[in-house]
Amino acid sequence: MHASPSPESSLERELTDLRLRDVGVLPIVLPQHDALRAVEEAAFWMQAYRQGLPDDMQRVYEVVDRVDAMVQPFRLRLMRDYLGEGGRMQTYRQRRMWRAAVAYASELGLAYSYCLKPLGAGTASREMVAGMGARAMRAIALELRWTLLAYAAPDPTLWGRLGRLYRDCERTGVATLRFRMYADMRMPSTVRREYLRALILAVSGMSSLLPAAQAAAERIVAAMADLFVLRQSPAPGCHFVVDIDQGTPPHRGHVLQRVRDSHRYFGPGDAGHVLAAYARQARDRGVMPSELGLPHDTGVAAGVEVLEHLMRYWGAPPPERGETRTSVLATMHAAAGVDAAFRALDGDRPEESTESWIIADESRHGIGAVVRTREDDPLAIGQIVAFHPERPGPWSVGVIRRLEAKDALYRSVGVHLLGRGAIRAGISDGDRDPQPVILLPVPTGGAGPASEVVLIMRQPALHAEPTLHLHDHRYRMQFRARLESGQGFFANRFALSGAAA
Repeated sequence: MHASPSPESSLERELTDLRLRDVGVLPIVLPQHDALRAVEEAAFWMQAYRQGLPDDMQRVYEVVDRVDAMVQPFRLRLMRDYLGEGGRMQTYRQRRMWRAAVAYASELGLAYSYCLKPLGAGTASREMVAGMGARAMRAIALELRWTLLAYAAPDPTLWGRLGRLYRDCERTGVATLRFRMYADMRMPSTVRREYLRALILAVSGMSSLLPAAQAAAERIVAAMADLFVLRQSPAPGCHFVVDIDQGTPPHRGHVLQRVRDSHRYFGPGDAGHVLAAYARQARDRGVMPSELGLPHDTGVAAGVEVLEHLMRYWGAPPPERGETRTSVLATMHAAAGVDAAFRALDGDRPEESTESWIIADESRHGIGAVVRTREDDPLAIGQIVAFHPERPGPWSVGVIRRLEAKDALYRSVGVHLLGRGAIRAGISDGDRDPQPVILLPVPTGGAGPASEVVLIMRQPALHAEPTLHLHDHRYRMQFRARLESGQGFFANRFALSGAAA
């Protein structure tokens, strides 16, 4: 049921009176109990209003401000719903939620940016100009955040939009003006602070974090934003750089060939040291510090893991790989997801149940691959992958640790190897029929005695001493350890204790 628009609302009257050639006359009525539909309809109305904007910039700002305030609770609820459903873009509803959030954030950023056009005419106060710029920054940063949640490539214009906004605010002298962005905000902000939040988020290794961990990292970035540093020339604590004129993504400054006037050097400043102190405090007290703004139910282990991740990525030296990788160029058959992996190992023709991936590099315990992006892309961090070289050879099984968009067409996928020589087997508890498992003949990392195996299972474990069914033989086993768990699978290590009767 839709709520009725208030006749006293000037915003709703103005949008109701808005006439477009192909849209007609429609009132803005947001469903109160459906955050997804509310954000979808708000994005439509923002686009409609932007296409028929009046010349009165003050009025435009008032309308956009009212829409922003009206939609904010729905936008926050949509993020909670998305993360609550796993945030992995694996269902039609999740993809619809993602598209609605990105479309609304983009329209909101465009609307606030439009309000900044008459800057040079002196038609607005410094506070209003700073407010428009900061809100536009935050809206575009929201678009970036949702893009990172989907492990997708940002819109090609995103960094150019942010750079132009910051350049214009810097030139008009409002980039560092402190003000309260919204009436209910406790802490003041600045255009520079909002720009730094987007920049730091982009260099924080979101491609290696699950959606819930990304949400925690974003809150930590917001809590630490006052410590971040932005300079016009290289400075201590500023080991990243962005070009505000070129529209290119931020990156580590050591790869620069020469310094330009359009370069802005930025970094965490002292935030890394503060995060280290918070991590120690969390371990000592058994609770995450309230200053970080994390939900109260955030576990210490999960919270400290995010803190340590950010410390690695914010450090002056780039995060180091655990092993040296060798560049290669080869193709392989890959089955992503536990169901696809089981089907692939059960068939004689892997090309019928797998996709073709390009291997870019490999090490003893992992590979880096390049995969073409699809609309129904099932890839997610924590997902199991069975892969087989195009040439004859054994199956291997690994877990996706990193997802990163190379561009709009391809993704870079990092896979941690669980083992090679994978085969199908069965496991039973007492007289029950055996359940299918994937057997790896050597433990993860090659450690442990030869009588131990790793089993990829759909359930945690049957009991401590199940029976392994392999090639018409049965073996008694004893549970040793849980090595890994992810999307629908558990990797457990067992010791073979002898042939079963």
